[in-house]
Amino acid sequence: MPFVLGIIPARGGSKGIPRKNVLVIGGKPLIVHTIDDARESKLLTRTVVSTDDAEIAGVARAAGAEVIMRPPEFATDTAPIEGALRHAVTTIEKGGSKVDVVAWLSGNNPLRVDGVIDRCIQKMIETGCDSVQTVIPYRKPIEWSLRMAGDRLLPSPAYKFIVRRQDCLPVYHLDGAVIVMRRDALMAVDDASLGYPRFYGKDRRAVVHPAEVGVDLDDELDLKFLRFVMEGR
Repeated sequence: MPFVLGIIPARGGSKGIPRKNVLVIGGKPLIVHTIDDARESKLLTRTVVSTDDAEIAGVARAAGAEVIMRPPEFATDTAPIEGALRHAVTTIEKGGSKVDVVAWLSGNNPLRVDGVIDRCIQKMIETGCDSVQTVIPYRKPIEWSLRMAGDRLLPSPAYKFIVRRQDCLPVYHLDGAVIVMRRDALMAVDDASLGYPRFYGKDRRAVVHPAEVGVDLDDELDLKFLRFVMEGR
């Protein structure tokens, strides 16, 4: 079996919802939901929390997680996520391990169906693809999308006049809950010509998540919905 390193990035300087990683939701700090999901995985070899923040580190350690303290340059508002991921891989490999696969588990997306982390890892192992990501269906057809010039409605590039929803093409968007990638792709030099991060590779596969778990915690509205789902259920 490959060495699969789970990485939970959690920087302290979140802006939309300050201190969100340690915010108690559904009875425990936000980041602990993802730590617990990782602990349930049978295919993750090792999981670490990457953070620049002492409080987040303390909460993670109290939940039983291994913590890697991230340098400040990988925790700014503009720092690309791959810097933090690469730093975590390099730190683990300095200890003598050789990472084969990286599973990026976002603490912003604490709603995961049971077993989805292992489903993503297993799909990579079985298919030999470059990356596997969880996706959720768009709740409205993309063919109905419009744009605006001032207050004038104009069709978007994807717009088509289709009356019945069931005649529209099913489309999906990334929810960020699980992103599995090959270690060598993550560590390679970026290639801007791809139009997306190089670590996704060219052979990208997906595992479909139900629409109701697609919460990416960025603002107060997301927080209200997440509390409704987690504390209501």
